[in-house]
Amino acid sequence: MSAWTIYWILKLDAICETLQVIGTLSLVCLATYVLVVVITRIMDNTDDTSPVSYLVKTLKEVAIIGVVSFIVVISGTLLPSTNQMATIIVAPKIINNKQVQQIPQKLLDLGEYQVDNWIKQLKENNNEQGK
Repeated sequence: MSAWTIYWILKLDAICETLQVIGTLSLVCLATYVLVVVITRIMDNTDDTSPVSYLVKTLKEVAIIGVVSFIVVISGTLLPSTNQMATIIVAPKIINNKQVQQIPQKLLDLGEYQVDNWIKQLKENNNEQGK
């Protein structure tokens, strides 16, 4: 893995946050734009054009800005975080490693024995507390 790849993996959190902030701000600006422009265009109808044509023009502008804002917000949401990307890259390498797959049976037996002891102790503690 190159240093460049590691750099971008570490920057994923900042990129996600930036995209979400930009997307949210653009949606707020879009809402403000809709309120101001629609009201202004309908109220300031000095020529013979109908308010409906103003509304259609505004809706086209709003649709374009809204789609772009939505794409930015979704991109920020779906972009994996640094931890998620590290897991995506590292987990398959660990899981597919032959040495990791060949854990000695004695180690597995020891782990099972210890877990059984912990479960037994927890049951005894619960019985003592229940009395």
